Amino acid sequence: MDAPKYSARPPPVAQRPAEDIAAMQVFMDMRDAGDRSLAQRKQEWREKYEGHWVSWKGRVEEVHANEGIASQLVLRPEEGQTLKVQVNFDPLYNAQLEQLREGQGVHVSGRLWGYYFLGDTVRLSEGMLLEPAAPRQVQTSPL
Repeated sequence: MDAPKYSARPPPVAQRPAEDIAAMQVFMDMRDAGDRSLAQRKQEWREKYEGHWVSWKGRVEEVHANEGIASQLVLRPEEGQTLKVQVNFDPLYNAQLEQLREGQGVHVSGRLWGYYFLGDTVRLSEGMLLEPAAPRQVQTSPL
């Protein structure tokens, strides 16, 4: 499996050029609708989405706080859909990620770096929490 893409110095949240790209828009463009080959969909991903910054909201489905590798937060941006969003975080954010609970609403920022075509999963790297819902406010910077 490929590794998340990271910048040497990712921009702070306030300076991230978040584009108006909805998670469902990516899903609709990338899903297998029989009208394009997998190679065509992969090419469209590279041309249209890869590397763009987004800011999305969703409900927590899974949290995987890892020490030596990227930690992951899996979200469902839309209820009743198969689409998932996997956000990779630097392990420095593990304390914040471990406070999140399944079903909790969160707002994240990240860079589009991959799409898992077999599982309809959009992958974001350089994840940051923008505003988790209750139980308490989580800082967006570990420093």
